[in-house]
Amino acid sequence: METNCVVVFNPVAGQGKGEQGERDLDEVCRALACKFASKVTVVRTQPGVSVEALMDGKLDEDVGVVIASGGDGTLSEVAAWMPRDRVLGLVPRGTANAFAAALGVPMLLTDSNYIRHAVDLMGSPDGVRTVDTATCQLLHGESKSHRMVLLGGVGLEADTVNKADRDLKDKFGVMAYFVGGLDALLKRPPFDVKMRLEDVVESCGAGNGFADIPVLDIQRRSLKMRAITIANVAPPTSVLAQGIGELDPEDGLMEVVCYAPTSLPNSISLLWEMLVAGLLRRRIARHDIFGWRTRRVTIECSPPQHVVVDGEIIGTTPVVFECAPASLRVFAPNKEEVRRQTSHIARVVRRLWRNVRGAMALALFVWGAKRIKMGKEIGIAKF
Repeated sequence: METNCVVVFNPVAGQGKGEQGERDLDEVCRALACKFASKVTVVRTQPGVSVEALMDGKLDEDVGVVIASGGDGTLSEVAAWMPRDRVLGLVPRGTANAFAAALGVPMLLTDSNYIRHAVDLMGSPDGVRTVDTATCQLLHGESKSHRMVLLGGVGLEADTVNKADRDLKDKFGVMAYFVGGLDALLKRPPFDVKMRLEDVVESCGAGNGFADIPVLDIQRRSLKMRAITIANVAPPTSVLAQGIGELDPEDGLMEVVCYAPTSLPNSISLLWEMLVAGLLRRRIARHDIFGWRTRRVTIECSPPQHVVVDGEIIGTTPVVFECAPASLRVFAPNKEEVRRQTSHIARVVRRLWRNVRGAMALALFVWGAKRIKMGKEIGIAKF
């Protein structure tokens, strides 16, 4: 496949600044030149300048592929801007790389030659997936709609993103989101929620179940929410998007997950269970989590809450999210290959979890035996 390429390159993505960032760029350009035997144009991102402005005049008829090289913010912004007649390539170099991870694109965490392997996915018609995106519209203030590629959030998700700033990412890497999330969790007050879901296909949580409902109105006044996540696609590490089973970016639906713990210990146990559920691709049946697969959702909160879309805070509720099926073409491994990879990871996690539980049980048994022996020696059983 011969075509011209444009690379949208974020020089400060992840922790690869300075010389490392330039080496990454050189490797990306060399790999693309070998793959496409074509002209490669580099557009560097700039603070405060949109991708739309940067790409003005760059996308002529000879350009068939646009490559986004950076973190989730760069990849999501380029994907949100992409015309439907072009194909997006991903070279993930960020902190979390959630979008690339969810689609199975090679990245540094799992592949030391990730740049070349990510480029190797490009150029073949068999390697193109057509995935969903979504639109997000605030119901007050601005009239502009935002295109969502990965996920959106209300409450805790927005607070976490807000606290995990560039300085925190430079210091802690991907753990910046954990640090920011923990800080937000300790300080986040609960809020009341009113939602309207349209074309509900599936639900889970709190013992309720229904399917194929045209419109569902939900009002949670007695149960206080702490987070609502609206996911188009999300890897297991996007913890607040888990709990309703495997997320499919090609099903024409979004997953809406409500997180409603009643105490700090309850919050921590639920987050852990959501992480495990994401890794094992299974559902959660608890009284403090609710989930639906739906085409459109309207959310109102009291008091109003911040709304985050693909890592950027765009305003406050009320807000509407609506799925846009099959609206983005992207180079990525096919769905079955990704499922094989995630199934292997799930099997490893299951074995690891069984071993951890076994080790904990053995440690408890040894501790108990020592206490019994000590009690017998002094004639008193101390527990």
